[in-house]
Amino acid sequence: MVLENAVFKLERQRDDGTWEVVPGSESLTTGENGRIVVSDLAFGSYRFVELAAPEGYQLQTTPIPFTLAADTPDLTATVTATNEKIPVLGSAVLTKVDGNDHATVLEGALFRLERLAPDGGWEVVSGFEELVTDANGVVVADGLAAGSYRFVEMAAPDGYALDETPMPFEVGGGDQPTQVELTMENTPLPTDPTDPVDPADPTDPADPADPTASGGSSVSITAECPSSSGVRLARAGDALPAAALGALGVAASVSFGVALWASRRHERRS
Repeated sequence: MVLENAVFKLERQRDDGTWEVVPGSESLTTGENGRIVVSDLAFGSYRFVELAAPEGYQLQTTPIPFTLAADTPDLTATVTATNEKIPVLGSAVLTKVDGNDHATVLEGALFRLERLAPDGGWEVVSGFEELVTDANGVVVADGLAAGSYRFVEMAAPDGYALDETPMPFEVGGGDQPTQVELTMENTPLPTDPTDPVDPADPTDPADPADPTASGGSSVSITAECPSSSGVRLARAGDALPAAALGALGVAASVSFGVALWASRRHERRS
């Protein structure tokens, strides 16, 4: 495929080995056929130096030398310049989430990015030796050429177990950039059981209160045998308690018995 619009300058080597631009050849552009033709050149050593590459191609930084001599066929030198197409670079976005709740994103996970080498091994991609997830749980790797890659977790977020399984992905070639979206989980670490609390010492029961202690009520009962001399007869209209009435009844009965016995003894004497 020929390339239009590549821009070159033509230089000639001096006798001292330095280079100078050939007059009139300061800016030469390839046409639709991808060619540049320069005529009427003296014998000597020359070189084309690319100044601008066609759109979508990388600049050729190595000059293209040629020589014109008396024995050059047809006194015409033909050279070819090659431009490599600019690779379409891709990117990868990895989001770190809680294994039990994907709505919870995880900050502070540490990764490195590796690329599959031609020998089948894995090599760390320069500039991506340490990637840490941000407050949104995200790391981004961009500017990736087509190839096979993988994220390798080196440290898990606080409170989570390390995921030792790398996360592989592919960046494809083509005319359009590729962005790969990835999600990785971390499993929460089990929490330590809480130490049991010692039961409180039982409170000693209080001693029962002394029933005769101050503030309580008490009853004292004294039994006496009433005598006739200790009895005061109630007058009419006096109100006597039942216990007093009972005592008077006993006293009256005793007095009556004594009086009756005395009366009988008196009758016998008469």
